[in-house]
Amino acid sequence: MTVHAQSYTIYHSANAYLGTVLLRRALAAVPGAALVRRPIFVPRERGVLVAEMLGGRENRNSGSYNREDCHRWADRHGIPFRYPRPEVLVERAARWAHSPFQREELPARAYYAAGKEQRDALDEALFAAAWVEGLDVNEPETIRWAAARAGLDGDALLAAVAAEGPSAEARAALRGFDAHACPGVPTVVVRGERFFGKDRIEWAVEACRPEKGTTPRKVPARKVRIRETDTAFLFSLAPRLAGVPRPPWHTSDAMAGFQDCFMEATLCPPKEGSLTLVAAAANGRRLGYVHAFPGRDGVTDEPCGHIAIIALEEDAEGQGVAGQLMARAEEWAQANGWRLLSIDVFADNRRALDFYLRGGFRPETIRLVKPL
Repeated sequence: MTVHAQSYTIYHSANAYLGTVLLRRALAAVPGAALVRRPIFVPRERGVLVAEMLGGRENRNSGSYNREDCHRWADRHGIPFRYPRPEVLVERAARWAHSPFQREELPARAYYAAGKEQRDALDEALFAAAWVEGLDVNEPETIRWAAARAGLDGDALLAAVAAEGPSAEARAALRGFDAHACPGVPTVVVRGERFFGKDRIEWAVEACRPEKGTTPRKVPARKVRIRETDTAFLFSLAPRLAGVPRPPWHTSDAMAGFQDCFMEATLCPPKEGSLTLVAAAANGRRLGYVHAFPGRDGVTDEPCGHIAIIALEEDAEGQGVAGQLMARAEEWAQANGWRLLSIDVFADNRRALDFYLRGGFRPETIRLVKPL
């Protein structure tokens, strides 16, 4: 099983730059580990010149120490690095306050606008722009510079930034950052555990390694508790939902955009009478959730229940968690006196389809698509 290390950063963070370089290097030597980069942005209400997404400004002493410490880390690990003068960041912050984009939103959107196979190169180029070349990644010209370095068309990339897909992915990443209660950047999340700061990269990498002589840890189903909704957590699993097997005529970017838009339409706000339940382990760690709402049968128009979303953390799969969530959804539908409960699934998602069939669901209508 692949272990994913979710990496939350902004580009104007020296600690995020150094930590990401070290994380890439280390994970390359860990079999079965995969880096999932999730660049985020800084909402204006959290401030413009904030320290590492912590919501506050650095004082003079902590700021000077951070610059000194980052230079030590860069020298120790052979990472190209140049820290701009403090007044440069203050000057940029004045521009960021009046930008059409929120701080770090433009580079985050550019990252998500790039094709999946091109994102790593662009990610490295954006960090290099900020911490090697001394450029402001919130400026369109810097995006063009980074795009050229990554072998991309800068004008085409900037045009793609305006599409809904990159914007939705950036918002989903920020929701994931909040849902995991990340203390700042860089934060790496592995199997639900948070590792904050460049000095915790080694610990995050160790968490990606399976224990010797054992299979990767799983959560026993008997420890699962079902509790009421936890909204931020719901959106944090959007990448898991978007990553299901997809029809070959839809790109992974299209699937991600669709999933984010669907979740916003479904959950913001939820329909009246909806059900949202979160499964949690005995230690309180959230494992997955189900969301269902009242609907109408397409043939008889009678009231029925519809399961809109069911999603799990990766290491909670195969432990009976989904079965318990589905059982609670069925109880909810029966308590409402409904005869039918429905769910939609992509035909290529055979694992999910087989799970639903084992649970008693049966195909009703089948939508066919012919690529032209």
